[in-house]
Amino acid sequence: MSPFHHHTLPPELWLEIFAHLDERSYTGIYTPFQPPAGDGDVRSVYAAVVLVCRNWHAWAISFLYRNVKFVDTVWVREHPEYGQWVRRVVIPNSPATETIGHVSATEMLCICPNVTVLVRRRGQRVKLDAACPLPSLKRLEWLNYGRVEADDINALQVVCAAPNLQYLVLSSSLSWHTPKQMTLHSLRTLHLGIVSFDLLRWVSQWSLPALNTLIMDVPLNRSLMWPTHGPSLETLELGKRHGFLHARYLTYYLQGCPALRQLNYYLFTTNLPTADAGTYASVTSVRIHMAPDSELSQEESRWGHLEDHILTLAGGLFPNLLQLTFYESSEQMLSDERFAVMLKPLTDRGCALQIVAA
Repeated sequence: MSPFHHHTLPPELWLEIFAHLDERSYTGIYTPFQPPAGDGDVRSVYAAVVLVCRNWHAWAISFLYRNVKFVDTVWVREHPEYGQWVRRVVIPNSPATETIGHVSATEMLCICPNVTVLVRRRGQRVKLDAACPLPSLKRLEWLNYGRVEADDINALQVVCAAPNLQYLVLSSSLSWHTPKQMTLHSLRTLHLGIVSFDLLRWVSQWSLPALNTLIMDVPLNRSLMWPTHGPSLETLELGKRHGFLHARYLTYYLQGCPALRQLNYYLFTTNLPTADAGTYASVTSVRIHMAPDSELSQEESRWGHLEDHILTLAGGLFPNLLQLTFYESSEQMLSDERFAVMLKPLTDRGCALQIVAA
């Protein structure tokens, strides 16, 4: 067999390979337990790819500028035409500044008409002009918890400038003063981190007609979000926080989501309510992430916790459960006969099992 050479594959195939290297960085579509997109790893790969040869440079140069940070902005002035390739802009955690190299964040975004993802990291002060339209923006991550300055109003300006926003991640200790009639017509996924009570109150008053997925990093006040947005939710994901070990929280959330179809949670930081607290016939899919937790380090304790969950699921909490999916299960657990024995009551009633590897 002759040795492989990059010239043996057509350019179209290489372009397809390059395009998939960091495709998850640009999506506005929800996937369960989605990890933060890497900012540097893939871009360093592209930087190496464009140096392979002249052809590869021509094929991959657009990918090199798909994911940019508001740090190195020389190209904004020297090659503004590169802005058409940008799909994701990250305002990173760096010393407080509003411009870098005399280039403002607004100026950068205005030459990037195809930006689909904007990420604002903690610790960076930035001013964005509301006059800069963002029609292509699908995902906004605004992370500003722990700051005491009043520039979070810019987040509201970005939201209002992005009529096609589908995915919004918020984590802020500040209060947004938003109009009560604010409507985000296209928003389907809302991911709430640690947010202030005032911000949560404002969000609960928004009109979100397309919302069907809520991700909570920490337990949220049930009296605010659920009366307004609970009835439309089809997917609920709980974060990896010990607060969810209090089963009453999940009971409140399930009661407030009558159309819920999918529940996703981390096994070792969540407790399920017992079936005598009620049953939830709308839920047909449960996804469980098996990431270990330091508070439950003993093997027997982990097995006992898993058994409690399986017994609850098999006991009628979700009578119409059709699929149970495990994420990042260890090989040791999967090969243990106790695992199969626990799951038998679910498989006997026709519930499909799926294992998603780490």
